[in-house]
Amino acid sequence: MRYYSPEEWAAFAKHGAEVEAANSEQRKLIGQRYRQLQEGLWFLPGEEPFAGWSPEPASSSQRATEKGKADKDCTVSYWTPAGAVIMSALEGRNGPAVIQYMGYSIPAPDKSQSRAFSLTQSGEIQTVTALISKVGLRSKTMGMVSFAVPSGAILVGAIEDIQDYSLADNGKTIFSGQWHDGLKARDALAQCLAQKK
Repeated sequence: MRYYSPEEWAAFAKHGAEVEAANSEQRKLIGQRYRQLQEGLWFLPGEEPFAGWSPEPASSSQRATEKGKADKDCTVSYWTPAGAVIMSALEGRNGPAVIQYMGYSIPAPDKSQSRAFSLTQSGEIQTVTALISKVGLRSKTMGMVSFAVPSGAILVGAIEDIQDYSLADNGKTIFSGQWHDGLKARDALAQCLAQKK
């Protein structure tokens, strides 16, 4: 049987206290981030959604890939626990754009398909043909509905500060929510597009 010296016991206790403190800080951080997500949060151009949220550090090659991708995209996204609204315009103000609704409540077909959806934004209803697809891996899949927007300028002009949205398929609501602080996202997207001339 091995006996431990008082110094070894003290080192063991100190290490245990350090681990407990780190775990406590990590739980606190996870709680703060979940509250942010519940309230809804924006990621702006140049920001990789949820980068740095994992307790495990990203590899340098993963960080470089994420940064390179983020530097090229004029994308803003609004996230909640239910999913996200993602708005992208990659070819400047006059190039085509897309708005995507992604969520667990949206059907996730095995093959992408085009069909009509009713989109309500701030009380205005329009029925538009959009692409529905599946995103994610294995058990973490969501459905995503992608609407084409004629230009980045039109996309920017449609972003309101507070905006409710609802997506219906054959009269059944499959995704809904409301964002806040949209002007921050609108201005950041407009600034990104102005640099893509």
